[in-house]
Amino acid sequence: MAVERIPQEIWDKTIDNLQNSPKTLKSCSLVCHSFVARSQFHIFSTISIHRAPNSDCFKRSLQKKWLARLIRLVNNMKSSPHLIPYVHTIDVDSCDTELLVVLAQVSWSQVYTLSISEIAVTEEGPVSESVISLVGIPSLRKLELQFGVLNWCSVNFVRAIFARCSPSLESLSLDNCKLKASSCLTISAEPARFTLPRPKIRELTLRHSPYVVALLHSACPLDFSALTHLCCVGDSSMLDGFLGLSGGPLGDLIPSLQSPPNPDLMNGFLRRNGGTIQSLEIDAIDDSLRSFNLTALPAVHRLSAADFVQGGGLCDLLVRWPMPQRISSIRLFTSTGFMSERRWADVSSCGRLDRLAFDRVSLPGLQKVEVVVSITVGGFSPLFRRGAIVPTVQAAMQRLHERGLLSVSIALKTTSY
Repeated sequence: MAVERIPQEIWDKTIDNLQNSPKTLKSCSLVCHSFVARSQFHIFSTISIHRAPNSDCFKRSLQKKWLARLIRLVNNMKSSPHLIPYVHTIDVDSCDTELLVVLAQVSWSQVYTLSISEIAVTEEGPVSESVISLVGIPSLRKLELQFGVLNWCSVNFVRAIFARCSPSLESLSLDNCKLKASSCLTISAEPARFTLPRPKIRELTLRHSPYVVALLHSACPLDFSALTHLCCVGDSSMLDGFLGLSGGPLGDLIPSLQSPPNPDLMNGFLRRNGGTIQSLEIDAIDDSLRSFNLTALPAVHRLSAADFVQGGGLCDLLVRWPMPQRISSIRLFTSTGFMSERRWADVSSCGRLDRLAFDRVSLPGLQKVEVVVSITVGGFSPLFRRGAIVPTVQAAMQRLHERGLLSVSIALKTTSY
C-alpha cells in the first residue's frame, strides 16, 4: 500500500498538525495502523473536566455526565494500559469526591501537569486521600491546587501534600489554602523527615493562602534553593465577607480573618530563599508590602502586580527598591470593573509609575511595561467602553508610551447570569 511506503515520521508530523482537532484525530485513528499511535497520543494527552454552570441543578447533572465519561475512560485504560503514558495533563476545573477517587485509581506514569479546582477538604476521607495520592505522580512537574472558598485545611493535611509531592515537581501553586485556627497553633519547624531527592521548586504561587508560608521552613520536604519565580497575591482580609457564611463558630476560623499574617513569616522565607528569585508577582492593594524585606531579593528583575489601578503598592515598592537599575520589565494587571472612564483615568497609579520610571526612582534598565486590562463581558453592561481603554492608558503613561516601552492588551472574561 502507498501508506506503507511513506516513512512513519512523515505521518507523525502530519498528524501533529491536527492536535487541536479531536474529531479529526479520532477519524485518523480509524484509517490504518500507522495512524493509530500518533492519533491516540494527542487524543489522550489531556483529560479536562470543565466547570459546571452556576445553577446547582445543572451542576449535579453535568457532574454525573463527567463522572460516567471518566469511569469509561479509566476502564478503557485499565483494559488498554498502553494509553496511560499518553496522558500528560489532568485538569479538573470543578471536582467532587467521586471524580477524585476515580482519577486516583490509575497509576499515571507520564502526567506532567495536574490542576484541581474547588477541592472540598475534609479532615480525613476519600477527598484528602485522593489528593495526596495524585500529587505523588512520579512524573509530575507542575501542580495547581485550588481549594473551595469556604473550606479550611488542617496543617497536617497541607504537610502531607508537601511530603507526598513528586521529586520531579518544579512548579507549585496553592489557591485559597486557608489553615484552620486550631491547627495554626501547632505550626513549628519539626525535624526533617523527608527522603532525598527533595522536589526542587522553581516556581511558587500562593494566592489567598495566608499562613501557608509558615510551613515552608527549613524542615519542609520541598527544596526552594533554586526558586526563580514567586507569586504572593491576595490579602487575608478578603475573607471577612465569609464570616457569616462559614457555618461554624468563629473560634474554628483562621486567625487571619481578624488580623493579617505576621510579615516576619514571609521575610523569613525570603531571607532563606530570596537570593535566586528573578521574577516577583504581588498584589498592589496588599498592605503587607510595606514590610517586605527587599534586600533579600537581589536578583529580581521582573515585576508583576495585580489590581494595579486600585492600589499603589507597586509604586511604594519601587520607591524602596534597593537596586532599581536591575528592573527590566514590569507587568500590570487591572480590571475596568464597574468604574466609569473618568474615574478610571483619574486614578494616579498609572501616572505615578510614569513619573517614577524617569524622575524620582529612575529605572535605566527598564525595557518593557505591559498593561493587561481585564473586561468582563456578558451579564451587566460594562461602563467602560472597550475602545477607550488603550488611549486612556497611553495618556496616563505618556512618557513610557512615547519611548516605545508601553504595550496594552485586553483580556476578555465571559460570565453569564
